[in-house]
Amino acid sequence: MTVEVVLVLLVTFMAGLLPGCVPLWVGRAYGETPMRWMTGLAAGFLLTAAFLTTVPEGFEMVFHELELASEVEMSAWSMRALKLAGPGVIVLAGFLLMMAIESLGIGHAIHEEYHHHERDHGHAHVHHPRGLTLSVAIGLTVHALTDGVAIGASQATGAADVALPLLVGVITHKMPAAFSLAAFGMHELRRRRSVLGYLIIFALATPAAMYASWYGLGSVSELWIGLTLLFSAGTFTYVATVDLLPNVHNPRTGRDVLWQIILAAVVMTVLVFVLKSGGMAPHPH
Repeated sequence: MTVEVVLVLLVTFMAGLLPGCVPLWVGRAYGETPMRWMTGLAAGFLLTAAFLTTVPEGFEMVFHELELASEVEMSAWSMRALKLAGPGVIVLAGFLLMMAIESLGIGHAIHEEYHHHERDHGHAHVHHPRGLTLSVAIGLTVHALTDGVAIGASQATGAADVALPLLVGVITHKMPAAFSLAAFGMHELRRRRSVLGYLIIFALATPAAMYASWYGLGSVSELWIGLTLLFSAGTFTYVATVDLLPNVHNPRTGRDVLWQIILAAVVMTVLVFVLKSGGMAPHPH
């Protein structure tokens, strides 16, 4: 394991743990507007990283491998189906999977719900059905696992212009998610030890999945790395839009969302341009 991988594992763990410690030990130390901007910018970073790096790199790797595939390999039904449907079907699969998970009641977006109760009831105890905190923790942890798989796949490409923007997007998104998970848990459970347990599992999910995918994808063809990137792009697109859409449809916050996306897009575009122009992106294919 390289020093770079160890550093990424540590950073992704701390990004999922430290922000959640604030509501656990400090209490409600934030305002609605800063949290909205934090969540919006994070979703914008994630969405922009997916469109600028993950999707293009995934398509390039898949098409490259399809062109090199032998006649025997292309005779497999899975390869034929992929060539007929196109790699975009994998992006759609990732999007639909996250939608299916949330349709089962395993939620991800808790920022808006928490703000709604804080705004309407202040510190009154507006409790949800028993077990909802666990459901929220499971939903966020599932997404944290997909984050880790995506980071592992991006590390396996060996391209800094793919791995670094994706890492930035994931980290910035994990921070408000960790904060919201802890705040929501304390609001509902009032038991610090239980909430801390949920938070630690959430924080461990991304580095654990990142290491597993990085290790597993190190010995497979680029086709599988590309497919993993495309699938991850679908999950990112769903999660980012879920975070943004409630504020987009709110006349009071819709304009802020526009600026959040523009700012995130500009920052991420500059980062990708610097990485590409600086010769830090040796693509293996």
